[in-house]
Amino acid sequence: MHYSVGQEVYGGHTICDILAEDDGYHIYIAKDGAQLPWKHFNKNMAVSIEYNLDY
Repeated sequence: MHYSVGQEVYGGHTICDILAEDDGYHIYIAKDGAQLPWKHFNKNMAVSIEYNLDY
């Protein structure tokens, strides 16, 4: 599974932030000006991070 900022998910919401914190990775979504926490992956999960994707 992959997630990228700007990707539309969850019924019209858009991923607005993916943050690396001390306890894991947090994904936030936005719709109509409201931001919501959506997913959290802890540091024990295998994660591959790619930056500056142009496609």
